[in-house]
Amino acid sequence: MTRLIPLLTVAATLHLAACGEAPKRGCGMPGEPGNEKGVGKYCTPAGDECRKNSFAVFCTVTFVPDADPYCTNSCTDDSQCGTGAFCSGSGMGSRGCVPAICGGTPSTSDGGMR
Repeated sequence: MTRLIPLLTVAATLHLAACGEAPKRGCGMPGEPGNEKGVGKYCTPAGDECRKNSFAVFCTVTFVPDADPYCTNSCTDDSQCGTGAFCSGSGMGSRGCVPAICGGTPSTSDGGMR
């Protein structure tokens, strides 16, 4: 768990930088259901919204309060993130799933969204 926290912090920080100040429509908005793995589901810092997801069990704002609030997890490849999401990060093991609606650029070698 202690190794995962820095990875999620990097993912949330990268997302914040990609999205800017205002969330895009559907990005971290209340009621957003996320994809089949829970990536993109709306969450709150003290809430348990992400716990029942099959994959995205961490809330971005738990680690980076200024990030758009959605469920995520660490990843190494876009395919781990599910439909409409991609794996973003530095490419050195510090990657996290980002909903495509939130903007940003995939950082994996295949460069595509699945």
